[in-house]
Parts: sequence; C-alpha cells; structure tokens
Amino acid sequence: MTNVEQRLLVLTPTGRDSELAVDLLRAHGFEAEACSNYEQLYSDIEAGVGALVVADEALNQGFVQRMISILENQPPWSNIPVIILTRPQHLAAMPSSYQRLYQRINVTVLERPLKTQILTTMVQNVLATRQRQYEIRSLLDALEQKVRERDQFLAMLAHELRNPLSVISNSLELLNNTAEVQKSGPLEMAIRQTGVIARLLDDLLDVSRFANNKFNLNIANIGLSVVIANAVDACRRNLLLKRQHLTTSIAGDVVVSGDPTRLVQLISNLLINASKYTPADGRIDIRSSAEGSMVEISVKDTGIGIQPELLATLFEPFVQADQGLERSQGGLGLGLALARTIAELHGGSIRATSAGIGTGSEFIVRLPIASSATTDPIVKPVSGRAIHNGSLRILLAENDPDAGESLQALLNSCGYEAHLAKDGPAALTVAFALQPQIILLDIGLPGMNGYELAQQLRERMHDPALLLVALSGYGQPEDLRRSREAGINYHLVKPLKFERLQEILNSCDTGTR
Repeated sequence: MTNVEQRLLVLTPTGRDSELAVDLLRAHGFEAEACSNYEQLYSDIEAGVGALVVADEALNQGFVQRMISILENQPPWSNIPVIILTRPQHLAAMPSSYQRLYQRINVTVLERPLKTQILTTMVQNVLATRQRQYEIRSLLDALEQKVRERDQFLAMLAHELRNPLSVISNSLELLNNTAEVQKSGPLEMAIRQTGVIARLLDDLLDVSRFANNKFNLNIANIGLSVVIANAVDACRRNLLLKRQHLTTSIAGDVVVSGDPTRLVQLISNLLINASKYTPADGRIDIRSSAEGSMVEISVKDTGIGIQPELLATLFEPFVQADQGLERSQGGLGLGLALARTIAELHGGSIRATSAGIGTGSEFIVRLPIASSATTDPIVKPVSGRAIHNGSLRILLAENDPDAGESLQALLNSCGYEAHLAKDGPAALTVAFALQPQIILLDIGLPGMNGYELAQQLRERMHDPALLLVALSGYGQPEDLRRSREAGINYHLVKPLKFERLQEILNSCDTGTR
C-alpha cells in the first residue's frame, strides 16, 4: 500500500525517462510514481504527496503558473518540496517568468548529470522535512479537536449553569415584584450579582463563538446616540454604586451600520472597564466626533491607568492588569477582547492609550459611518416592571420544576394568566384546551423536545398569531437556526432577562408583532 505522505511524483518529458527515474528511486527504497501528464500530477498532488521531482524539459509557462498557484495556496502547515532537475544550458536560458518558481524556498534545483548519492540524499532530506509538516498537521488537527471539545464543554457548562441561575433569577424577580416584600439592599445585591454571573457566561461563550467564526451579525442602521444611550443605561448601576461622574458629548445625527445589540455591548464593555478601574467619585467621559467616513468614540477615565508594557496585549482574551492575589477588580479579562472583535467585525478598530499608572486611560473606537442616514426601527428596552392587565394566556412548557414554577409565579405576579406543562406531549394537550396566545417552551423537554413541539403546534393549531418563544440554555448559531426552522418566533437564552420577555409579551398583546 502506497504511503501518499512519502511518495515522490515524477514528471519528465517522456514516459521512458519517468520510468527510469522511478526505477532508480525505488531501488533506493523510495516510493515513487510516474505522472504521464500534467493533469495527473495536479490530481495526485491533491491526494497527498511527499515531494515532486520534475525535469526542466517538462516546464512550460502554463505549468509554471499552475504550480506557483498550487504551492502558494497550500494549507498553513504545508510547503510541498519540489526538486527540479536541470542542465546548465537550460538554467542559463531560463525565462524570467520562471523565477518565481525557482526562487521559492521549497524548490531545489539540481544540475545534471548528478551523482545518484546526491539525488538520494536530497530526496531523503526533503521527505524528512515533508514528514515534519504532516506531523504539524496532525498536531493542528489534534489542537482543533481540543478546541471543539472545549467549545462543547463551555456550551454544556453554560447550559447546566443557566438552568439553576434561571431559577434564582426568576425567584429574585418575583420577590422584587411582590408588594409585600420591602425592597432591601440584600435583594438588590442578589439581583445585581445574578446579572454579573449571567454576563460572565455570555462573555465566555462569545469569545468561543468569535474565535470559531460562529457568530452572525443582525445588521441595521442605528443612530450612534441611541447606541451610547443604551450602553450608558446598561452600566448606570455600576456608576451609581461607585458614585462616579459620567459626562457625554455625542456628535449629532451620526448613523452607523451594524448589529445594535453588539454595538451596545462594545460601548458598555468599555464603560464597565472604565468604571472597574476608576475609584469612587472618579470621572468618566464618553465623546464622539465624525471624521470623514468614520466616527470616533472615546471613553476616557481618571482611573489607575495602564502599564506601558500591557498596552500591546490589552485586547487579548484573559489579559488583565496585575491585581495580586486579592483580585479586587474581578472579571475574566474578556470584555476588551470582545470589544476589539466587535469593532473589527464592523469594519472598525479600537486602541488604548495611557501615560502610565495613576494617569487614567482612554479607549478610542473608530467605526464606519453608514452610507444612508436613515435609521431602522429599534426596539427600546422596557423600563421598570409593568404589571399587566391579565389578558394574555401563556402556556409555559418546562420540565424543571423549580424553573417552571418560579417563572409561572413571576408571570402571574405581573398579571398574566400563566399555565404550566412539564413535558412536550402534555404541552400539546394543554395548548389545544387552553388556546394560549403565547407559548414559552424549553428546548430540552422530555418526550418531545422543544423543536418537535413547535413543529407540531404550527402544523396542528393553524393559528398564525400564536407566538412561540424558546427558552434554552443553548444559544449557539446552530440552536437559533433550528428554532427558526421549527417556526419559533424568538429564542431567549437562560437566565431569562425578564425585561426582554416583557417586550415580547407587550408586542403580542398590542398587536405590534
């Protein structure tokens, strides 16, 4: 059986010359095959090759150009060795257009006539080099497999953590909605820290998605002032807790094209980073200005500053300033890495400046201005926790008793009529009897998973106004795609952001969906 990773492909002007060369190489223990024409050589290269042995009489302009293209478009680990056998008179008359091939570092030119030992020694050397390349490929394949396993583990870990976190979040929201319970510092702290945990889970998964190109942007035209206002709202609690002073100076009517959620995440990550490293009563300034086709957003603080040696690696994942054993600032060191990735995905850039420790820092984002000044409608967040008039009938399909009962109680406390089913078949039965306007369904249901349940509901209830909302610990692009294909209108990732669910419920009730 031929070992394609070590075989020599031989191309000479005539079949007889190829046969002689192949016999010589085989006699010295090499696996060699003659190529009768150029197309066979190209095809055999794709199947795997140790090295090429080519007589210069076989070279022509088309072959040289094709070989240059093949060699330059190899995978990163591959650099196919080529041995060209030539005569001095041919080498002297070599066309200038062949230079790119002859001057490649993986191309060796041997003058004929040459001693057999020289040829065999050269072949041994290039095959040893080629073998190391294949070993590198194996290492890269193993590394990619480890990365895939890591991503699967992170997705599973996030799922397993999101379920109990959802119960905690629902219960805290329920307590916060209960009029009899006096709002207290401990309750507010618990709600806040639950949000911190959810954000860390999101950041951890986002890094994996971005690294593996598994992230889709939902592009829209949005006013930069709206992006910044939403980012400030998302960070306001952090600023208030540390009594930090925020000033804004925003260029008017600048429209950017991008994913509104991700752009808000970009700016809020910078604001949270500034707040984290700025002491109480410090100042944070956010400003924007248009420069030609770009808009520049600056987030400047009066915080601890950045060591000069850290500036070069600041946007790498898991990089943080040295905090010592106490880790007083916390976090995973992912916020700035995500900010850079989001900026670059939008055709922009980000950089950091600081004069050193104790001098504060400034982060500057540049984004392209949209070609059209028209903005797309953007749903604004719901402020507060509205108590509903109770006209909506909601079916909740959730097999985890704690998760289901806590969310049912939370919905009922807001005035909705919420019913609970604990598996897919039961949810289908209750849906026919109840005729709900909205069904919240967990994807991991027993008996019939959420995707299957959604398909059955669409096929059998014949109600185009029925709103299906998936509640899942999984939020990868593949999960979102499967939800769309099953006829699910929204896919919400646990722990549930109740304000977002209220947006959906309100749109359903008012007919704006």
